[in-house]
Amino acid sequence: CCFTSELQMSSLLTPFGVPLAWASLPALWLWYYFPHLVKGRKLRHSGLFNNKMPRDNIAWIEENKKLPEADIKFLKRCVAAHANSLEAFAGYSVALLACAVRGVPISYLNKAALVFMSARVAHSIFYIYFGDVGKMSWARSAVWFIGTGAIFHMFSQTLF
Repeated sequence: CCFTSELQMSSLLTPFGVPLAWASLPALWLWYYFPHLVKGRKLRHSGLFNNKMPRDNIAWIEENKKLPEADIKFLKRCVAAHANSLEAFAGYSVALLACAVRGVPISYLNKAALVFMSARVAHSIFYIYFGDVGKMSWARSAVWFIGTGAIFHMFSQTLF
């Protein structure tokens, strides 16, 4: 079926001819700015973006009650999703490089990249758009564990 053989996974290339595992680094780095861009768009549309002190925007908006509470929570989730993504990126990058140094097969790295990337994209979407919807925070936590599990599994491949 889908990507089950060694040949298929090792030849999983991007349109640029780069294995998915290596292309995942710039792709994820760019994706991790998605929450930041969503937040910026919301602030610009509300007319409340302050480029002089951009990291203080949400605190100032909350303190001065410039937006409804639901919008403030949305903005805070965007900030949290962005920060969490950058935190996860460090571990994933190091794990990927450690695997490469230890000679872990590209077929394994492609599979791990696919799992990690899928989990992290889902995590950002769940965090931003469904963070206050009933039990959806559990879905966000589940995909966080899947992504973090991929990192730990990658590191385990470097031990033997």
